[in-house]
Amino acid sequence: MMGETVFQILIVLFQALLYAAALYTAGSLLIIRFLRLPSELEKPLKKSVFSRSLPVTLETTILLIFLKTGYLYDEGFFGMFNLDALSVVAFGPDGQAALVRVIGLTFIIGGAFIRTLPMVELAGVFLLVFSFSLTGHSTGEPRIFLTLLVTLHLLAIAYWVGALHPLLIAVSDPARLEEAAHLAERFGNQALFVVVGLLTIGMVYAATLLGDLSVLGSSPYGQVFLVKLALVSVLLVLAARNKTRIVPALKTGDAMAASSLARAIRLEAICFLAIFIVAASLSSILTLPAS
Repeated sequence: MMGETVFQILIVLFQALLYAAALYTAGSLLIIRFLRLPSELEKPLKKSVFSRSLPVTLETTILLIFLKTGYLYDEGFFGMFNLDALSVVAFGPDGQAALVRVIGLTFIIGGAFIRTLPMVELAGVFLLVFSFSLTGHSTGEPRIFLTLLVTLHLLAIAYWVGALHPLLIAVSDPARLEEAAHLAERFGNQALFVVVGLLTIGMVYAATLLGDLSVLGSSPYGQVFLVKLALVSVLLVLAARNKTRIVPALKTGDAMAASSLARAIRLEAICFLAIFIVAASLSSILTLPAS
């Protein structure tokens, strides 16, 4: 029999995997469209999206429905397939979010075949990201405002996540350092707006959700939220170092700068994975502190 704690751990891990796969999918498509990637980088990125992250997003979405059913029914592994409990989850917020997510993925796949209608793909990206605002604490009041904040916040994160893979590919090829430098510089200029948006939206969301920020240090939810803020701070330090030191050195053809940028990108990816695990804990198993 699978205990409650086991289900909680599995839900957090697969929710984090869902964040990673979905935001990589959405962000990669946004990067392809708005960062003007050369075809040598666009092709492997699209291949990674349609052969890996998009299927993982779909599979994890379905699996989480069953895991949350098992957690709700509390009858171990077989509780995942209890029809009464499954219907409660499927027709609740989790099921609605899953449906919107699947529609978004369908639009993205359709957009790959209907190239004359680019808005189909963009609509799919929006629905994919928007689906996460339909569950968790963003379903509280003021509902519309929190939904908007979460969607914008995740779009910004997705764009950052989507840039990591093509940048890593470019900077890992010694023959393409100049191209990598220009690509990193363009993303760095765009990232200024992304970072400002992330910080502003994150602070407004926290203030709206928690009401009194003094509860951050006095509750499990607040303490885990502070861990997330610490990880975000590490990301911001890495981004600032990339923009002010590493990318200018890369533009001079410095091979050591290329190695430094590759390490920084990998560290950013690790930070994002840690943030997704923390975010999954906040949205799935931890309750908001009493205001």
